[in-house]
Amino acid sequence: MKHFLKYLLVIFLTSSTFNIFSQYHIVTDTTELRDLRNKIKQTQLIIDKDKKNGANYLKLADLKTKLGDYPGAYEAYNKSEELGLQNVYQLYHNRGALRERLVDHEGAIQDFTRAIELKPTDALSYNDRGQIYYLMKKYDLSISDFENALKYNKDWTLPLSNLAMSYKYTKQSEKALEYYNLALKHSPEDYRVLYNKGILLMEMEKYDVAQGVFTEAIHANDHIPVLFYYRGYIEAVLGELDEACEDFKKAESLGQEIDPKVLSEACNRN
Repeated sequence: MKHFLKYLLVIFLTSSTFNIFSQYHIVTDTTELRDLRNKIKQTQLIIDKDKKNGANYLKLADLKTKLGDYPGAYEAYNKSEELGLQNVYQLYHNRGALRERLVDHEGAIQDFTRAIELKPTDALSYNDRGQIYYLMKKYDLSISDFENALKYNKDWTLPLSNLAMSYKYTKQSEKALEYYNLALKHSPEDYRVLYNKGILLMEMEKYDVAQGVFTEAIHANDHIPVLFYYRGYIEAVLGELDEACEDFKKAESLGQEIDPKVLSEACNRN
């Protein structure tokens, strides 16, 4: 059993949190795609008649971003800036979000910073810039930005969860737990926040509490294999091997890759 738990611990230590960042919609529905392409075509026709209107290029950039044409969108954002839209918040925030997707972190920070200069009470740009700092492991800066996001939108779950993640990686576990709890007050059934809280509790070796949190996450979304996997890990730690076996099998049935040694030890399979 000790060897088994040690083996599982190695797997656990490779786990990571869900990054619950701002999500920007890309159109995939067939009807919506057709409408979107028509709008792009119409906007391009307008641009062909007047190539000096920056607002039209900005509109085109936003449409192409929704289509997933990132190079085309980036070119259109830059053209709108060239044509005099240097004081338009939408340009800098939206291009910053695009640069985030293109993993141009420095460029994204520049654009989000400009967006904040143009709209100093904008919680969204503070949160999004904080996410870049978080990815760059500049946690002091990410914490500052997430706190500012909450200053201007105190009931927003996203920066609460992001603050928790930042505090976790600065080894402030109790502070991280406090913010996960605050996030869950606003979004009690967000399985991603519950998962991250469960991982933190496992790191703190609060297995009984973590077990309940993963159970809540499973109730919120029972199609996520990793939720069953980590609850199984906790059950193994607590000596509940029958329950662990059941959860490992469920995780495997949902597509989770599980080493046969794990199933053999938990389920007495040869």
